[in-house]
Amino acid sequence: MRNWKKVALVGGVAVGGGAFATGGLAVPFIGTFIGGAMGLSGAAATSAGLALLGGGAVAAGGGGMAAGP
Repeated sequence: MRNWKKVALVGGVAVGGGAFATGGLAVPFIGTFIGGAMGLSGAAATSAGLALLGGGAVAAGGGGMAAGP
């Protein structure tokens, strides 16, 4: 059985490092990938993935666009 906390931590570091290294150019692609993993496609996948990275909308208690990568 895998230790999912380690898997999530390593994955998060890899995604964050990739976004930092590319100056944020890869963020939409990363958001789409995450949204696709949630079972969504197209604009819905991108929006959901970016919301997850940014912590959600300000109105819902998240960081909004300011907290995104």
